[in-house]
This record gives sequence, C-alpha cells and structure tokens, in this order.
Amino acid sequence: MNTFWSRTGAASFFLVMFLALLGLHTLSLTLDFSHRQLFDHAILSHAIFSLGLITLASPVCNDTLHAKVRNRICVLLSLGILLVSGLLYLLTFLDRVL
Repeated sequence: MNTFWSRTGAASFFLVMFLALLGLHTLSLTLDFSHRQLFDHAILSHAIFSLGLITLASPVCNDTLHAKVRNRICVLLSLGILLVSGLLYLLTFLDRVL
C-alpha cells in the first residue's frame, strides 16, 4: 500500500466532509441558489477525485497497475482536485465578493 497517496486521499476526503458540513450548516443560509449549486458541484467533484486517490492507493491496485502508472494517475487526480474543485470553490466565493 502506498502510504503517501492513501494519506493524501484520506486528508482530502476529510476536507471534503468538513466543507460539506460547513456548506450544509452555515453557507446554506448565506449563499443563493446558483452559488449553492456551484458549491455542491465542487464538493461532488472533490469527493470523486479523493475516492479515486484512496482506491488507487489500495492493495488491490498494487497488483494490477505498475507503480509509475499508479503514481502518474494519482498526480493527475491531485491536480484535478486542485484545479477543478479549487476553481469551483473560488468561483463560489469570489463571484459573491465581486
């Protein structure tokens, strides 16, 4: 089991759960419907990427994928978290400020 990617995926999934609870309890009162949908989409894409990281770090994938291929896919999933979900989070809050 690749501990770096499993820890990264677990930390990212913890962040998703924290942001989902934050959005459910506090942001639902302050965001309008379109911003709330954008925030929900950011959380969903972040969760999918995080689950992909956790899945690729599992022992099942150690036998089926080479280490280089698995590491490259994990890097791409991490970039997806940063770029896709990060930009959606920024659009949710910056559009509200601007």
